[in-house]
Amino acid sequence: TTPGDDADPPRTAFGPAALFHFAVNERWVDRAVSGWTMSRMRRRLPPAEHPFYVHYNAALGPDMDPILMSQNRLYGHVFVLDPKGRIRFRAFGMPEEEGLEMYAAVVAELREKGGKGKR
Repeated sequence: TTPGDDADPPRTAFGPAALFHFAVNERWVDRAVSGWTMSRMRRRLPPAEHPFYVHYNAALGPDMDPILMSQNRLYGHVFVLDPKGRIRFRAFGMPEEEGLEMYAAVVAELREKGGKGKR
């Protein structure tokens, strides 16, 4: 199954939206073994989710710090992008109730619009 297929869509597809697993390997040691870690992760994911799993092998640099809101790269980060690629929601670390409510509201608003409107 590829993104956009109607037949048995992967669990990461949400109508016009999709969830991507994005791993960043900033240290040279991590980049050196990224092929191994990527193949290991792909074995753990259903084949239908493989197109949604991405590795990036380079340091993000200081330009990403304001976007990530934290210099601690061990935190998980969540971004919700609109159809134009603009960040509509971002969070990191363990979710709290207020953050989950905001996340749900943004996702509901984007799903309601369904990618329609000005682009």
